[in-house]
Amino acid sequence: MKVLSMCFSILQSIPRKKIFQSPFMKVVNEAEMMSLNQQKRIEELEAQLGEVEDIVRDLRAELREVQDELEKLTKNSMQCSSEQKSGHDVAASEEMSNAKTISDFGSVALKFCP
Repeated sequence: MKVLSMCFSILQSIPRKKIFQSPFMKVVNEAEMMSLNQQKRIEELEAQLGEVEDIVRDLRAELREVQDELEKLTKNSMQCSSEQKSGHDVAASEEMSNAKTISDFGSVALKFCP
């Protein structure tokens, strides 16, 4: 126990400045500083990653909205196209029927245009 107290008293008598200037302590201090700097960099990168993830999430939501709108427009266009087609089919069928009636009625085949 006396040896321990002697060592402790010796350590207390050495100025702290000298302890921190030892080569081992310099290496420890440099390692701690590097670790702190790396930790700060990691935190900065994590914050940037969070921002990028938010942007990606927003862009995906916007893309879904645009795709939905495109799908609606495509459906409406196809629906209008089929309605126009069926309208044209009805008109063409009436036109042919009228032309036949006129043809049957007279010697000259005329197209009837409503």
